[in-house]
Amino acid sequence: MMTTPATPQAGSAATNTGTSTATGAPEPSGQPELALGMELLERLMDGHTLGHMLGYSEESREALYAFGHSLYGQGRYDDAMHMFGFLMMYDHLDTRFYKAYAACLQMAGRREDALRYYAIASLLDLTDPEPAFQSAQCFLALGRRGEARESLEYAKSMAAGENQHAQLFERVSLLLDLLDKHQGAPSDSAEPAGAKE
Repeated sequence: MMTTPATPQAGSAATNTGTSTATGAPEPSGQPELALGMELLERLMDGHTLGHMLGYSEESREALYAFGHSLYGQGRYDDAMHMFGFLMMYDHLDTRFYKAYAACLQMAGRREDALRYYAIASLLDLTDPEPAFQSAQCFLALGRRGEARESLEYAKSMAAGENQHAQLFERVSLLLDLLDKHQGAPSDSAEPAGAKE
């Protein structure tokens, strides 16, 4: 929202009161932007997402997510990362997007960065053992076996007794056995969230 330049006060030598640019074009006053920012913050705190507020449909989100998976499956990790990054902005509460973004980073060899996004996914869904499992693989690739073991044990405790995590429980158990035997670290096999669903 633009305002008109202020008229200088009588007796004042100033011709620019801060409400116009050096070229004389009006610039925003800051008040409408502040109010909009406060409204946005309130809506985000109430659980709304930016995508919802901008009117993006669920169908659009799912189509973009499927396209990101397709790019990932083709080994186009940077392109897929851009897609999943957009989706994280669209819906900052959907853990699938953080896990998929982290998987792209992991496959691109950026394991430290991947760990950050797996951590966010873990915090957003404290019942999902997948981010801890993938974090363990990153730690192993970085030679940080102690942290890998902690992540695996955490993932195992979350997956134990949960039917939907039975396969992951087995994978975690096998990796822990391998660590106990001091065998080599497994190769990266990150998959975007939902790839096996």
